[in-house]
Amino acid sequence: MRGPLALAGVTAVLVAGGCSSTSVLSLSTGECLASPSGDTVTEVDVRDCDSPHALEVVGTFDLDTDTLPAQAELTALADRRCTAAFTDYVGVDPAESRFDLTWMVPTESSWGSSGDRTVTCLAGTHSESLTSSVRDSGE
Repeated sequence: MRGPLALAGVTAVLVAGGCSSTSVLSLSTGECLASPSGDTVTEVDVRDCDSPHALEVVGTFDLDTDTLPAQAELTALADRRCTAAFTDYVGVDPAESRFDLTWMVPTESSWGSSGDRTVTCLAGTHSESLTSSVRDSGE
C-alpha cells in the first residue's frame, strides 16, 4: 500500500496506552509509532521499536514552496521522495518489500497555523504488529 495518512497538523490520530505522546511535527527517522486511527493527527504515540508497533519513520523532508502544493502534486512528490527514503532505510524498494509505504503530509490548516512543511515517510504493515526495526532489514 502506498498513500498518505491525513494529519491535523498533518494528514493521520494515533492511540495506544503506555506510549510517549509526541507532536507529528517532531518525529524523527527511526522512531516507531502505534497504529493510527481517525482522519487527522496532531500527536502520535511513539514506542520503542522492540515493542509492538505499526509504523516506523523511514525519513522526513520539508516542502520548500510558499503555498501548500495541490493534492496530486503533493502525492507525486511524497511518493517519489518517500520511495527513495524507504529504499535507503529498509534496503529494498517498497514494491518488493513485505512492508507498506505511507506518509503524513501537512494539511491546509497546519500549513497556515503552525507553519508545517514536513512530509514524514513511514514503513509498516496492516496485517501484523512489528516488534523490531525495519532499518536495513532488506524485507
